[in-house]
Parts: sequence; structure tokens; C-alpha cells
Amino acid sequence: VAMRAAEVLSKLGAFGLKLLLDQQRGESSSSAKRRARAVELRTVLTRLGPTFVKIGQGLSTRPDLCPTEYLEELSELQDSLPTFPDEEAFACVERELGFPLDSMYSAMSPSPIAAASLGQVYKARLKYSEQLVAVKVQRPGIEDAIGRDFYLLRGLGFLINKYVDIITTDAVALIDEFARRVFQELNYVQ
Repeated sequence: VAMRAAEVLSKLGAFGLKLLLDQQRGESSSSAKRRARAVELRTVLTRLGPTFVKIGQGLSTRPDLCPTEYLEELSELQDSLPTFPDEEAFACVERELGFPLDSMYSAMSPSPIAAASLGQVYKARLKYSEQLVAVKVQRPGIEDAIGRDFYLLRGLGFLINKYVDIITTDAVALIDEFARRVFQELNYVQ
């Protein structure tokens, strides 16, 4: 947890410091500078992983919180995400279902047809019926990673509630609600 906290603080802190320097230099009103920082934020959030990608996706729909350049760049998080190795995905499907892929599917796309913050999707054909199906596979270790990140964010929420007077809403309640929705999204059966 401490290592993850250090990673998150260093990456987001470095980004925040750049924003502060832009403001002190009078560069924060430049559309080109905002565009460059928006690209940088999208990259940072992507590298921090699924929890922060979900946060970025949420921010991409909030014109009341983000300038246009950020909205446009963060909207890339809706559909332009890196994949994880196919071998890991296929092993996960076999482990979860308890059978080799070729005993369930007569064909499966060799690479994902889509990738999202929580997983990726393959096109396959069921062996017994020849029906075309989508096989959705979660990123390896995602539940633990998201749980750890929300644990850290919840701690931040407690600090915000206690020490930041300008934020009048319950930060912990907001984080808890967001976490609940993300964990619901992880439930592929639901």
C-alpha cells in the first residue's frame, strides 16, 4: 500500500506541480499548453491503472470541472486503452471456466476486438452451437488493484473531510459510491 501511495503521489504530484508552474508563469490560459497538459494527464491516468482510468472517464463528462481540452483528451479513455497479453487472457478464461479454450470454442479472435479499463473482449464461436459470442475477460489482478486504490482514495477523502473547508460535500461518501459502482461493473454476471 505504501509503495502504491508513493507511486500515485509522485505521478499526480509531478503533474500538479507542472500545473502550478504553468499558472505562475502565466501559461495556464494558453489553449496549446492546456492541450499538452491534458495529453499528459491522460497518459498519467492510464499508467496509474484501471481505477484512475475510471476517474478520468468520469471527469471526461464533467464540463463543470474540466476545460474543453481536458474533456476532449480524457474522452480518449472511453475507447483507446492498452490491452494486456492475450496469453494471460486465454489462461484466465480456461481457469475460470475449467476447460481448454478449444473444447468450448471452435474459433476465437487472436487479439481483442475491444479493450476497456477493466478488461478486454474477444470474438468467439461456440463449439456446440456455432453461435457467435463475445468473451469478456477482466484484467489480471484487477479486483486487488482497485481495492487498494480505493483504500488509498478513501484515506484521502477522510483528510479532505477533516481539513479542506471549501469542499462541503462528504468526500468519503462520494468515493464509496464511486467504488461501489466500479465494483458493480466488475461483476460480469450482473
